Amino acid sequence: MSGEKYFDIVVGGHLCLDIIPTIKGEKVHTISDFMIPGKLIEVDKAVLSTGGSVSNTGITLKKLGLNVSFMAKVGEDHFGKVIIDILNNYGATDGIIKDKNYSSSYTVVIAIPGIDRIFLHNPGANNFFYTDDLNFEIIKKAKIFHFGYPPLMSSFFEKEGEELKKLFATVKELNVSTSLDMALPDPNSESGKADWDKILRKTLPYVDFFEPSLEEALYFVNKERFLELRRKGVDINRELDIDEIREIGETFVQYGAKIVIIKIGERGIYLKSSDEKEISSIGIFNNKLKEEWSNREILSPAFKAEKIASATGAGDSAIGGFLAAIVKGKTPEESLKIASAVGYENLQALDAISGIKSWDETLEIMKNLKVNKIPPEKSFLWDEGKELWYGLNDDKKR
Repeated sequence: MSGEKYFDIVVGGHLCLDIIPTIKGEKVHTISDFMIPGKLIEVDKAVLSTGGSVSNTGITLKKLGLNVSFMAKVGEDHFGKVIIDILNNYGATDGIIKDKNYSSSYTVVIAIPGIDRIFLHNPGANNFFYTDDLNFEIIKKAKIFHFGYPPLMSSFFEKEGEELKKLFATVKELNVSTSLDMALPDPNSESGKADWDKILRKTLPYVDFFEPSLEEALYFVNKERFLELRRKGVDINRELDIDEIREIGETFVQYGAKIVIIKIGERGIYLKSSDEKEISSIGIFNNKLKEEWSNREILSPAFKAEKIASATGAGDSAIGGFLAAIVKGKTPEESLKIASAVGYENLQALDAISGIKSWDETLEIMKNLKVNKIPPEKSFLWDEGKELWYGLNDDKKR
């Protein structure tokens, strides 16, 4: 109708303000070499930027040329005003709730030269964000609803995830395609103690695109295996063989997710999809694409990055690239390549979004990128022309 707003995508979920003091000086070996009680530490200017899935994925989508609406909850405070002011530059903020009863979420990022970053995080209003806070008049006019980081929002993992199920079931009833991104819980936190396997069994029947990292995916379905590998100090992205990754992907499909992509760092992105009957329920696909996306298993290698400024938000950016490709009607092969390219762009800047280019610029950059061809151990065929690995049971393998 005339005057109504329509969006390519609504991005909801976790949103915060990142406060990043610039710390200069020589590298140190331990935090005790730098932070001593009673010591005055002089720092340079602080960088203020929005953080969380809503910001990282949402702004990526906007920079790729999509029409974006943001949905989250902030407080009626100065931080909340700064968050909304920043997001106003990238999309519609009509769906962001301002609640005077809670403070806005913020993170102080302490990046000391030589050691890993330290995060002081206040979840604030994120813990009090509910399905009823969403503006469904906006959502029902969108092509995709994307939601990120429920493990960092207590309202969505309490009571065995009933609120998360309610959210996706409600959106799915509107015939809007659904997308879910996750975050890795601290095993010792309330989120880490939640039964994520049970929560996902309830929720995934209403999820079209499910996009966890490999670490998150393993934690959700086999926490003991995750903790075992963490105790050993190994890199989970490198340690798990392709059969374990395939089993995890198949598990999520069995739970009800229509299309699963698992981000596995420098090894790339693994995709597993359901059969044509299940894929036919994804409203954004036309008949040709429903066939194209059915019964797929693809491993898309990451692009080689000679220099990495920071990996902050790389997974969120890759998801943004993937969803942008979906909106533009791309095939699984094209969508995975674009996701990897946008993830590569993210690595070129210190923050989560400065490195992201426009859609046309991204396609141009892809022409000169080289894949990091780390072969799976077995059960995949390499397509030299497409530079992709295809599972032996993939319906469209070449």
